[in-house]
Amino acid sequence: MSTPIKDSTVSFLSTVKMFFLKDLASLSDEQLNTKPNGTARKPIDFCYEVVSANQGILSMLKREPQDSARAEGEKDCEWAAAPAGYTRAQLEADVTGSLDDIIALVSRLS
Repeated sequence: MSTPIKDSTVSFLSTVKMFFLKDLASLSDEQLNTKPNGTARKPIDFCYEVVSANQGILSMLKREPQDSARAEGEKDCEWAAAPAGYTRAQLEADVTGSLDDIIALVSRLS
């Protein structure tokens, strides 16, 4: 069943996805994988963190049990940094997939 709140949420999430991917596309591969000023986080790392957050949101929306290590804060913060060899193509697919999964779930909710 469609509702104004659900429709607005789905529309908003779709817009977020579009702008995120548009911003990502505006970065060169060098910019994506380089620490600005040599000290800031690489854009690929905080984009990977967005994917991790999206996956956590999806898990919560599904009412799945939460990983206690992540909930309490992992010491190595693996979820906050892209793994070695992670590519732009993987990132784009993961951003798209994670947001599409959330949008699909929200669309099915009553």
